[in-house]
Amino acid sequence: MEELREHGVFWLPWDEDKTLTGELIFDHEHGTRLTVIGSFDLSAEYEVSNLPRILGVIGPKRVTLHECTVRASKHISSGITQQTFRAQYLLLGNELNPDDDAEFDCTYVVFEHLNAWLQRGGFEVQNLFDNNRFKGLVVAFKTPASQIDCFSRGELAIHTTFSSPPQPITSEATITKLDYFYISYSQRTGLDDLLSDVERLRGLMVLCLDEDVASTTIRFQRADIPERAINGRVFEGTMAPFEYRAQPISRREPRVLHEHLLPLTVEKLGGLNAVARWLDVAPKYERVLGMILSARAGRALYVENRFLNVAGGAEAYHRLAIGGEMIPGQKFDELRELAVAAMPNGKARSWLKGRLRYNEPSLERRLIDLATKTAPATGDLVGDITAWARTVAGIRNRLVHISNSNPKEFDSGALYWLSESVFAVTRVALLMECGLSDDALRRIKESRTVAGITMFVRDALRSASQTLNSMKNPAE
Repeated sequence: MEELREHGVFWLPWDEDKTLTGELIFDHEHGTRLTVIGSFDLSAEYEVSNLPRILGVIGPKRVTLHECTVRASKHISSGITQQTFRAQYLLLGNELNPDDDAEFDCTYVVFEHLNAWLQRGGFEVQNLFDNNRFKGLVVAFKTPASQIDCFSRGELAIHTTFSSPPQPITSEATITKLDYFYISYSQRTGLDDLLSDVERLRGLMVLCLDEDVASTTIRFQRADIPERAINGRVFEGTMAPFEYRAQPISRREPRVLHEHLLPLTVEKLGGLNAVARWLDVAPKYERVLGMILSARAGRALYVENRFLNVAGGAEAYHRLAIGGEMIPGQKFDELRELAVAAMPNGKARSWLKGRLRYNEPSLERRLIDLATKTAPATGDLVGDITAWARTVAGIRNRLVHISNSNPKEFDSGALYWLSESVFAVTRVALLMECGLSDDALRRIKESRTVAGITMFVRDALRSASQTLNSMKNPAE
């Protein structure tokens, strides 16, 4: 998201006549900050430390700051106060009425690497020759046709636009191609739900590219809020853009992705229909995505935390997608009652009933199921499924059941590569929810993110297995 530093005038929604001059700053390190000269007069229902909205104008643009808290308040000279607010997020380009909820009809979003993932083309280059002598070069840009597909709450579209410099071209020129998603909702939708859909699209891109991505532009629109000129004149038939800006959780410079090395493009995934299907599937797996995508986030993690996150994500996915019981429910209840009744006293019966509370597969069994399901893509990576599942489950148990009797630690490199193998298996299982073709599974199998790490995973399995064998069983 583009950083911002502008001066303007600001006011509270219920007191438009009292305006204060100030400076509005947005950057990735500190988020949105507003410093005003003077102080706002507050109504009785609000405290100075917590304001739901502050409105303003910077240059030709209107702004709305949401969930504002005071970070500093001081006297800078006799009788003059300066207040600094921090906002949870900023809507730039327009303002919401005081009684309006932050709800919108459409979302426009651009991500890093989106052009590479979509591979929609558009540029045509032709070399001109005359009698084998080079005479010139013709570069044409043909806007690819828009694509639209439906999901349960609206429509998802892919559009493409381009921009070129306004000045005459003398020695060089830059033509910028921009692909973006556009989501139109059948019902007006709250901001939190809109941002959740943006995060679901981002999560799908991370799963396909096996690389962290960030949104670069997010805008919202409403049919009842048209664009206006600075003098207030309404442009009929338009929808004013609200550009969203908020401090990212983590920030790093995006890496260059070589298109011929991309694990899975949108076309290989199944086209826009698969992406639209994901918007319906993903809400079920939000907690799973939160756990496993931490392995691709820009911030650093200890390898133990990384391993536990992805192992927890794999277990959570199995619970949601596959579930299952170790013994059929009625039979389990009968056996449990027989076992409890056979105990010699009430204390023993209570203890055993607590131990037999759950009729669920073990983590090892869950990992075997997932590796079997994803074997067309991850079979070579995992190798012996039972041995891999036993090792991963054993490591997880010993990391969470800490004991003084097992002071030996796992090699950090082994933990890293085994967490990569669990990530790969869970990642493919999630992508299969979009209906991956056999060709897509083969492409993942041959990609650098799977085939390229197989040797490291095999070495990690040998190392971790030796460490496990030297340990005592953890307390259950």
